[in-house]
Amino acid sequence: MSTYTAEKGNVICTKGLNLRKGAPNTSSAIVKTYPAGTKLAYVGYVTDGQSIGGNSKWYKDANGNYFWSGVVKPAPSETPKPIPAEATVTAAAVAAVAGNSGELSAAVGSGCPNKKSDVLLVQNLLKKKGVSVGVDGAFGPNTKSAILSFQKGALGMNGDGRVDVGGKTWKGLNDPAVKYTAPKVGASGFDEKYKDITIQGSVFPDKPISTGLKITLRSEMVNEYLPALEKAMAGQPKGFKYLCTIMAHKEGFYKGTRSYKTNNPGNIGNTDSGRNRSNSTLEDGILLQRDYIKSIIDGKHSAYPMGKKKVIKPYYSPEIAKNSKLYGMSPYVPGYEFVFTGQLDQFVKIYSTGARAGNSYLSTIISYFKSKGLIINAQSKIQDVIKMK
Repeated sequence: MSTYTAEKGNVICTKGLNLRKGAPNTSSAIVKTYPAGTKLAYVGYVTDGQSIGGNSKWYKDANGNYFWSGVVKPAPSETPKPIPAEATVTAAAVAAVAGNSGELSAAVGSGCPNKKSDVLLVQNLLKKKGVSVGVDGAFGPNTKSAILSFQKGALGMNGDGRVDVGGKTWKGLNDPAVKYTAPKVGASGFDEKYKDITIQGSVFPDKPISTGLKITLRSEMVNEYLPALEKAMAGQPKGFKYLCTIMAHKEGFYKGTRSYKTNNPGNIGNTDSGRNRSNSTLEDGILLQRDYIKSIIDGKHSAYPMGKKKVIKPYYSPEIAKNSKLYGMSPYVPGYEFVFTGQLDQFVKIYSTGARAGNSYLSTIISYFKSKGLIINAQSKIQDVIKMK
């Protein structure tokens, strides 16, 4: 699951929708109910909200309330103004209809200024290259996805979803020789390039690893988990406590979730098939986290063969296939082969199925440690991480 992402956009309700007060779960009070067809604006989203049908993405509105993404669709974008034919298109020509000078004044992307004139310019250039994107002057997840698609399909980059002034992506958008090839789309309607593919190593290539994510722990983590952690793991190094904490956060420890109800903040033994492992107290659940990690480091956990070859087979998820539009990903998850040495990226690939198709889990851990003043990376070994003070 991901942490909060601040991005603006608009969606349309496909069914009746409840707006929840202050938190992304059905336990929160209903602020308002919207009928199908209502257009809603959002200022950001989380992907570690309450999971409904396997979908845990919730949008946040300007008032700090949340609504589930499973019953909305992107709002139609404004119809773009006509642009000159491909043979004569330049940044200046696009700018004539985008309403700016033809030069990017500032970067476009997550955390960037995202001036409307700059976003319009980038969107029009993307569209002229054949990338599917709305042209509305607003930077959001759809524009970011379009930039990433161009970076991969035209420049062969493991992109970052940004267009920087004078950067490689900006130059590619303005170079007539650069051609965009859309990703291969399978029956699910999503890129299925990793169907039956096994990656040699532990690096997922198509998503960047972020080290500066803003991590905000939920009230249940602050008021319940952290006090219990200090009791259960008294005397343990900070690194060990931080690893358990951020994994509990990533697994979604808050009211209404399975990890919360079972006092199992690491979801250890809680399977996709519905099997649950309950603990009598939260402290017991934290001790389970501690012992689980220790068993890996001591070479006593069969799923983590320390010093030996680990094979994770490519995986087809019927659940994702059934709800592929909700998940926003292909049901085909790549496999991996590597010698397990305790590296953090290896650890999360084994621990979490979803981590095999992206780097959000890894990015969350690294960013949390950085916010605490401890610097780690994908190659850091968990046997070293848990000793950090």
